[in-house]
Amino acid sequence: ERASFLATSDQLLEFEEIVPTLGRSRNLTSRLKSLNLATPENPTVFEHVAEAGQPFYVAAIISAWREAGNSDATIWVACPHVKAQEIMHGELQVWGQDPLFLPEYEWAGFEETLPDPESAAERLAVLKEIHETQKNETEQIVILTAESFDEVAPFPGALTKQAEEIRIASKLDLENLTAKLEEAGYDPEAQVFQRGQFATRGGIIDVFSWQAMHPVRIELFDDEVESIREFDVDTQTSIRKVDTCELLLSEANLEHEGKVTDYIGDSDLIVVVESDSELAQVRILSGTADGDDEGPTEDYSGACFDNPLGSFEAGDFILQEQKREEFASQLAEWKKAKWTVVMAFNTDGERERFSELVDKHAWKDGFLRPLKGSLSRGFTIPDARIAVLSDAEIFGRYQNQRSGRRYRVAQQRQASQQVSSLREFNYGDLVVHVDYGIGKFRGIRNKESDDRTEEVLEIEYDEEARLYVPLDQAHLVSRYV
Repeated sequence: ERASFLATSDQLLEFEEIVPTLGRSRNLTSRLKSLNLATPENPTVFEHVAEAGQPFYVAAIISAWREAGNSDATIWVACPHVKAQEIMHGELQVWGQDPLFLPEYEWAGFEETLPDPESAAERLAVLKEIHETQKNETEQIVILTAESFDEVAPFPGALTKQAEEIRIASKLDLENLTAKLEEAGYDPEAQVFQRGQFATRGGIIDVFSWQAMHPVRIELFDDEVESIREFDVDTQTSIRKVDTCELLLSEANLEHEGKVTDYIGDSDLIVVVESDSELAQVRILSGTADGDDEGPTEDYSGACFDNPLGSFEAGDFILQEQKREEFASQLAEWKKAKWTVVMAFNTDGERERFSELVDKHAWKDGFLRPLKGSLSRGFTIPDARIAVLSDAEIFGRYQNQRSGRRYRVAQQRQASQQVSSLREFNYGDLVVHVDYGIGKFRGIRNKESDDRTEEVLEIEYDEEARLYVPLDQAHLVSRYV
């Protein structure tokens, strides 16, 4: 039965602890073992997989691919659309994976419109990282849409050829570098806050390269590079030291030299979700491959279904005792049948609240295991006797779920525009800080800190508490509606 791996404790569950339970399903076991033989002409197909469980199946495929000794290949996961791509990217992280997100190519098909520069820069950064990782022959996971395979992209290695490499202890002519940056279209600023900008202060130059995930701060001792650090745009503080960096000096036309398919290696695995891409070696479908869900020979072994408990409206589970009893009854049935039941909690508070409402001893015998992370919906795999539940459904919070990735990108895009709009606020207006909540706007003023003066937003909270927000973090503040 292979259920003895479960610890009798309430420690957070790791994905690799769930993998052995998949062995209960002969269908899943045989298909996972067939991955090394999969080809576009004879793909491995997982049918009847509910959308909620598709990230879990992808994680299981990645785990089986690694076990088979494929530790130096790229795994491409193609989703049917951007929304599914964002969900796949977020929930794969819950299942212990660390994927790259490749944005779609944004083509400006109308006069006087341009592709979003942040999205274009992020795309270049990811493509460069894919190529560098492949050169080092290490595994990586790339999440994209199925249509992205045919999109234009720089040839592998083109970004490196168009870049200025800077290393620690190398010589650097600061005036020459700033001239090159301006010629390449970089804007000189007092402080770097988005891609395509640079700032100089004495022997220090901050640069946010077109293709970089983070800006870099290069410190010189005379004409020698003393240190290179990546830093956070919002706080302007260092993230980590690096030995080298590359500054892209040619933004134009790079996207039109090749295609994304040029990055696919001979030993790579291509997993396609709900799509008929001819490149697919593995398909994950909610129905059958031919679309015919009827007929007496339909095979549902290894299938994944939506959470049979359904979802609750906000407050229902807490207020209605009958719903809690139905929930407890279902848990008891699963326990009797020796199922593995996993409950995903976005916060420790939700986990504690659940224990209070259902059973404070629910975790003690190892039957119910907590998982840290945000899943929008739960699912079951009856053949493997696995149930995965989500606190978002139980507590009715699913309506407020949104892509953290999309939110962070949106923050970055608004950063350069937010300061001017804040200047239109009136003294006493209600505003919202993303971390601290609703307060009263008390104007923009100068504040001294660390031997320097900077402009800050002043926000008043209860009992006359004051929050001072530097202008480079102004995108964290918005008007209260």
